[in-house]
Amino acid sequence: MTDGSEDAAPPYARRARRSWIEYNPDFEVRALNMSEAMALSGTHEEGSAYRVERATWDALRVEHKADLLRCALLAKYGGVWADASLQANAGLSEWLDLRRQAHLLMRTDDSARRAKHAPWFAVWFIAASKDSYVLKRLAKEFYADINSAKKDVDYFHMAHVIARLWNEDAKFRAALGPFRSANPAHCMGGDPRLSPILKRCSRAVLHEPFNMTAELAWKYE
Repeated sequence: MTDGSEDAAPPYARRARRSWIEYNPDFEVRALNMSEAMALSGTHEEGSAYRVERATWDALRVEHKADLLRCALLAKYGGVWADASLQANAGLSEWLDLRRQAHLLMRTDDSARRAKHAPWFAVWFIAASKDSYVLKRLAKEFYADINSAKKDVDYFHMAHVIARLWNEDAKFRAALGPFRSANPAHCMGGDPRLSPILKRCSRAVLHEPFNMTAELAWKYE
């Protein structure tokens, strides 16, 4: 998701989108900008379950806006959310169990072990079925926190909410598990070539367009 048009997106984001299209011909791949995502989620609509007051919304960091929107969109429609920095390295049907209610990746690196909240689930890749209990509960809690003036919201607040629900809600925990490690997709350890998805930090910033032939050569050289 970007704030502007797809053509204005940085090279790595355009490359990432191309990779999702090439590896997943059986999926519809949509690149959303902020206004499109807000309209689909009902950010400012009266009566919307995912409404945020304009003054509150305008004061939010862009990261929190993106977190809110991914929660709302997956809770309403289901599907797969991948950040613009995330490149496909295999087809979703090869590694994702689409019968599951939800998929999240858990961080297991040193930073996660030192984190105040545990477990630490990454939010840059989320997959969910429509009306998933996991995403509906997560969205409800996260939106309530954002809309509460008394709630302290830090950079990793969505991960805090997921950890809280994991620890307190047995139904949430059962529907979410089992899960995959966020390594090595996030370049925190291991060989990213073995991961079905690659975070931007797993590779140098590449400016050439995505090319499947070159990509396969890189993977198996």
